[in-house]
Amino acid sequence: TPAPESHLSIVETILSTLKNKPFVIYLVGNLSFWFGFNIITSCVPYYVTGLLKLKEGDAMKYFAIALSVAFVCIPIVNFMTSRVCKRNIMIFALAMFMVLLPSIYFFGSKNLPIDPVMFSYIIIALIGIPLSTLFIVPNAIVADLTDYDEKFTGLRREAIYFGTQGFFLKITLGLSTFLMGLLFKFFGKSLDHPLGIQLTGIVGGVFALTGVIAFLFFPQDLVAHADKLLKSGKK
Repeated sequence: TPAPESHLSIVETILSTLKNKPFVIYLVGNLSFWFGFNIITSCVPYYVTGLLKLKEGDAMKYFAIALSVAFVCIPIVNFMTSRVCKRNIMIFALAMFMVLLPSIYFFGSKNLPIDPVMFSYIIIALIGIPLSTLFIVPNAIVADLTDYDEKFTGLRREAIYFGTQGFFLKITLGLSTFLMGLLFKFFGKSLDHPLGIQLTGIVGGVFALTGVIAFLFFPQDLVAHADKLLKSGKK
């Protein structure tokens, strides 16, 4: 028998989703990634022209490399999602971002043991691996969280959970763009003063680390976690 639809107002329903502690943990982890990653994707043209001293049109090569690797990895992520805890997959992906994104600081450096452009291609290609996870796993986790919520409320609220995530995602992207502007303003974004561009990778890595820490508190098994709380009378 399908669960009844929720008849709460929009505000009441959004607030009620924030009472779902695993959902809040998930939001912190997922939005931490998007905060940093939006800065990175917005800055690709600056990496190309300001750090690597290439033509602006070459930025498309970097997007193509990252997306190509991501799409190649999607079948692997799909396979892993059905066999490995989704929480652990997110931790692995965020940990990769945490390590890779700060490497952007060295784009264009003359002190690298390999050609700077080749180094940038390798880093961008590797970033495509965890990026594939972000295309699949978060929505799968939200679907699991709505099942978790139903155990406590008896309501099916998929739309409001996805809607709440979208609402906070828009705020996050706006704030990350604002932070990028501050980095450029105070540290520079030109060939002569590129520190603001270089720092975006480190900032992205810090937010990825925040996401890793958040997901460490996410239940490995939502069903078992819900059953435990129901037996103890808690949520």
